[in-house]
Amino acid sequence: MSLKKIAYNCRLTVLDMIKQSNSGHIGGSMSCIDILVTLYHQIMRDDDRFILSKGHCAEALYAVLASKGILSQDMLSTFGQFDTALAAHPTKKAPGVAFATGALGHGLSVGVGMAIGNNSKVYVLMGDGELAEGSVWEAAMAAAKYKLNNLIAIVDRNNLQISGNTEDVMPLENLETKFKSFDWEVRKCSGHEPDEIVAVISEYHDKPIVIIANTVKGYGSEIMENKANWHHHIPDDAQYAQIKLDFMKKITELGGEELPITSISKRGESLIPAQPNKVSVRKAFTSTIENIAAANESIYMVCTDSRGSVTSTGFAEKFPDRFIEVGIAEQNALSIAAGLATTDKRVFACGPACFLTARGYEQIKVDVAYNQTNVKIIGVSAGVSYGPLGGTHTTLQDFASIRTLPNIEIFAPCDKVQAEFVTTYLATTNRPAYMRIGRGDVDQVYSTGEKFDIYKAKTLLDGTDITIIACGEMVYPALLAGHKLQSQGIYARVIDMFCLKPADTEAIINAAKETNAIVTVEEHSIFGGLGELVCGVVTGNHPVPVKVMGFPDEECKVGSSQELFEYYGLTPDGIVSECRKLVQS
Repeated sequence: MSLKKIAYNCRLTVLDMIKQSNSGHIGGSMSCIDILVTLYHQIMRDDDRFILSKGHCAEALYAVLASKGILSQDMLSTFGQFDTALAAHPTKKAPGVAFATGALGHGLSVGVGMAIGNNSKVYVLMGDGELAEGSVWEAAMAAAKYKLNNLIAIVDRNNLQISGNTEDVMPLENLETKFKSFDWEVRKCSGHEPDEIVAVISEYHDKPIVIIANTVKGYGSEIMENKANWHHHIPDDAQYAQIKLDFMKKITELGGEELPITSISKRGESLIPAQPNKVSVRKAFTSTIENIAAANESIYMVCTDSRGSVTSTGFAEKFPDRFIEVGIAEQNALSIAAGLATTDKRVFACGPACFLTARGYEQIKVDVAYNQTNVKIIGVSAGVSYGPLGGTHTTLQDFASIRTLPNIEIFAPCDKVQAEFVTTYLATTNRPAYMRIGRGDVDQVYSTGEKFDIYKAKTLLDGTDITIIACGEMVYPALLAGHKLQSQGIYARVIDMFCLKPADTEAIINAAKETNAIVTVEEHSIFGGLGELVCGVVTGNHPVPVKVMGFPDEECKVGSSQELFEYYGLTPDGIVSECRKLVQS
């Protein structure tokens, strides 16, 4: 059977996986499938290693592994299900996956290490957008230094990323010249022609080699081809039917043996399900900062190819001269923001919290906090907002790490009204700050016009039996739990600790003195966040029993945020249960 036909059958599998799970990255998966099929079905030997550095196209890798019999059809059908081994970014729980990926820019460095450590060939498939990450070029220097002729990097050069054309987001060309200047062998081919891929890889080389594989995002159906918005678009029923028909026509044209079409069980829930009558906190931030920027020309935004995640397209269109797009490069973004802030600008550095606060931690520590630059770090899709995407995309450490840094404030608004208030404050203060917000729509805790004191916790419900202290999107479940407890005769106090640094220690001490116990609830690890903050205050002032509710010291399960909240007990009923245990003890 031809490699092209295998590739189109894999495309059908990917289409079904994405449609039935309501999640995935369809455009980039379609652009790289021919490369994957050629590697696994013709080029790689049993002892060779492969790293999918562009980990967001995991469904393409899973489909190809299944076509080789490495993944069973039964396992493939679990894609998108709770606690699956097949997360939307590759994990080592999946058979055939040599290294877990998802945070872009890591794969080539890992490949360098593998190539140094053994004589077998190491293949690394990168997306072109991720070449904006500086670590790629650090790895390129190391590979040349150690003359790793067993390292083969492949760039899926489809010219598109989330925010548009790569040359508009962060220009890469001349890519061939760049790699040659790092002393790499450079070859080009069509990424959709297996014969060309085999030919360029098979030629002798005595140094590390990069294959620039020219591809088309969404390849195989005109509906998707060369359209940036198909990066992670989920086809509707009509689009799904047309794309499937396009693929089937290609298979028929190729002739030969027929392959069975994989059937994937329907999950029936999207990554972020629609929530009528709810408002997303990230949209409240962007609408507020747009209004402020209209009247204040010192407001700038630095973005990391994340204007869709941040919902900052409106800001970019209204204030193009004040919107700085640096591509997939969180460390660079934070340092640029810090430098820009020294020119009397009020800078908002925005992007997914999982990357800004982890990859960019040293920049936050040195360039923002230590230098006390007027930078506001806005981490979106925090906590387990990206739960189906796997552990590379959870943000369960940010409170802990940033709390240890002097000179920086931390906020976690719970709803639209509070987010508007905090954003307005951030636009007027000169202090460095981090604001953590989620992705999905949330219930409104506060009425429009509610008044806040920026450094004072908000008491939502008063009581004398026990206190529940929550922050961010856990405030609403905590409030529901408080009402339920009061209906059962347990008078719970509920406190919204939306400012974690500086924390309202007076509210915590009063709660310890006036109630019998405290339960803290946060969408964060049980280590280093709100819970340990409260424990530290209570222990030093008025010790009472404290139960810290959050994510335990284990690898987080894969699932939607609601599935994860249910599993880990971060629900109104789960909070009620823990409160009752403390009161009864």
